[in-house]
Amino acid sequence: MTYTLAFNSFKESLSAVELCRLGERAIRHADPRARVIRAPVGDGGDGTMEAMVAAAGERIIQIPALNPLFRPIQAPIGFIHNGRVAVIEMAKASGLALISARDRNPLKTTTFGTGLLMDAAMKRGAQEIILCIGGSATTDGGIGAAAALGFDFLDKTGCSIPLTGGGLASLDRIVPPKKRARVIVRAACDVRNPLYGKNGAAYVYGPQKGATPAMVKELEAGLRRFARIVQRDLGISVADREGAGAAGGFGAGIMAFFGGRLERGIDLVMRMSNLEQAIRRSDIVFTGEGAVDSQTVFGKAPAGVAALCKKHRVPCIVIAGGVNEGAEVLYRHGVTAMFSIAPGPVTLDNCMKNAASYFSRTMTAVTRAIRK
Repeated sequence: MTYTLAFNSFKESLSAVELCRLGERAIRHADPRARVIRAPVGDGGDGTMEAMVAAAGERIIQIPALNPLFRPIQAPIGFIHNGRVAVIEMAKASGLALISARDRNPLKTTTFGTGLLMDAAMKRGAQEIILCIGGSATTDGGIGAAAALGFDFLDKTGCSIPLTGGGLASLDRIVPPKKRARVIVRAACDVRNPLYGKNGAAYVYGPQKGATPAMVKELEAGLRRFARIVQRDLGISVADREGAGAAGGFGAGIMAFFGGRLERGIDLVMRMSNLEQAIRRSDIVFTGEGAVDSQTVFGKAPAGVAALCKKHRVPCIVIAGGVNEGAEVLYRHGVTAMFSIAPGPVTLDNCMKNAASYFSRTMTAVTRAIRK
């Protein structure tokens, strides 16, 4: 039998790459003659870059960058398709996890580090950049990243503004570089929020990034100002674009500064990693992530994998940390069966700490049940 392993990460526990490695070992223990294809996936969140590079069998490099508070760090860039495509996780340079809880303040954070990664990728020959924009600490509309690539953001006196969420309040003029880089930019993103308003970047995501109610109002005003000036100086309307509020308005910045587009994360990842070809050659596909429930059908990795399985009439088995209420809706979208790795009534902490052994045991048992 040929098995394809297309796991997303078990968040804060096991990466997609680790799950596929453990899954292969468990399958071979239960079915020594098995053929196994490892195809780790992601939906634009943490671990997506690693999964895409692992699936392609290519490389990751570390380069100097800056974190959301302009402090020096080393951050990764993944290269696939013989180096033609670079994969960048925004969270690795501009992510919330890079700064302590007491330092989280989206008025002071920047996407400049992500822009440095984009610049480095282009200088190394990338013709296309895939941006995974989950987990950001920023609400700067992407001006930091754009500044790293030659844009100037000026106040009424002609001086450069701070490249932060707070800097948007004094933005008066945007000056594009004389020569813009020719690169295709695509963002893996499942957020559909507009740039501003009650469902926008400031009100919905600002508090998660450390914003107080007063900060949220300041960020909201800055984003509204940003949209007006982008329209006037660049001739691009971002105010009502779906997904413009993603990653603190970086969704709008991707469209305005780089001519990029936002795509559903799992669809983009599956297309770039040739997962469909692997599924077509398979007898059984395993997928899963930390938990599945009624919301999994809305763009999550297991649902995307299951849809391809349904298309090619290949059985799809979900192995997840938890199979929660409402998950049965996945049976209508290509999932054949679902199993939780939890061995019984255990705490979440216990399950996360012992995820590797629980997962391996479940994979072995399921493989024994289905092998021919």
